[in-house]
Amino acid sequence: MDKLLTRLRNLNTVGFITIMVGLKLINAVFFGILTKQLTGKDIEDSVFHFSSKWEEFFVACVAAPLLETLLFQQLLFKLLQRFKMKFIWMVVIGGLLFGFAHSYHLMYMIDTFFGGMILMSCYILRIGKHPFLITCIVHALFNFIALMLNSIG
Repeated sequence: MDKLLTRLRNLNTVGFITIMVGLKLINAVFFGILTKQLTGKDIEDSVFHFSSKWEEFFVACVAAPLLETLLFQQLLFKLLQRFKMKFIWMVVIGGLLFGFAHSYHLMYMIDTFFGGMILMSCYILRIGKHPFLITCIVHALFNFIALMLNSIG
């Protein structure tokens, strides 16, 4: 595990962002399929209601990544760091809080738990290399891709 984390930490920025967005997409596809199989509904059914596509874009691709990265990665990391927590516990706690903050329904909460773990890992692995900015970009790119896929499907 340490070798994998070291390799991820040492990746160039574009490679790192690509892998992290890819992990979030795999997570979303998995839980999207699982939710559809278990409930017959799409994972985001009845979750979000926006008055326009621009409002949806702004919330999903600008406001949410900035605010959630601040709360669920940056501030939480600084708090947990004071307790000298290990990487894995920071990632799990970050995922739990991120999931609870997205408690629209159980499957969405589980999906965002794993997504939150990916984002917390992203933040921690980029310490010293603009972690806030990189995590915001990963989050925003994922949300943008999800918006585009939802609007064509």
